[in-house]
Amino acid sequence: MMNSRSVTASGRYLAAGALVAGLALGIAGCSSIETVGGPAPGNSGSYSASVSGDDINANISGNAIFGLQENNLGGTEWVVFMWTGVINSNAFDVITIFRENIDLPAPGTYQIGDVEQGAPSVDDFLGGYVFAGSTAFGAFLSTSGTITITASSSEEVTGTFEFTGTLDESSFGVTAPTATLSGSFTAVPGLIPQ
Repeated sequence: MMNSRSVTASGRYLAAGALVAGLALGIAGCSSIETVGGPAPGNSGSYSASVSGDDINANISGNAIFGLQENNLGGTEWVVFMWTGVINSNAFDVITIFRENIDLPAPGTYQIGDVEQGAPSVDDFLGGYVFAGSTAFGAFLSTSGTITITASSSEEVTGTFEFTGTLDESSFGVTAPTATLSGSFTAVPGLIPQ
């Protein structure tokens, strides 16, 4: 899998990194990854994406899974979870796109809403992008975009996405106020990290 990154801050290139976000989009660092019903995800499915912003440019690809996870209100949400590298290691990226109150999305194009706006429309998805490095941590929360599900079954979900996210206050070593992500995925069922 490919991970090509050019991240600059204060004229220096930063390596991919060492922190992970808790990805119910509460975006909180954690020391180990937990999943609903089992161990951390295995290598399966695939994705590729580009990330661009003032001081971040990356072409990334890796694994993609989908499944249900519990949210902080005791409900469930459908999630596509895409990652590069070993989570909680010194080199990884994570993209999540999710929607509450749905078991499996039907093919179609859906809006990706603004995480900071609170409760989205019942048809909206939300998204986030996290990367970490020895001298940088970036968490971008979606403000707008779309996800297109091209095929959807209990065995595989394929689609494309594009969204813009704003830099979360938990970030450091990154000055880009926004990042734009676009990519495609072929996800298979898996256990979604909490």
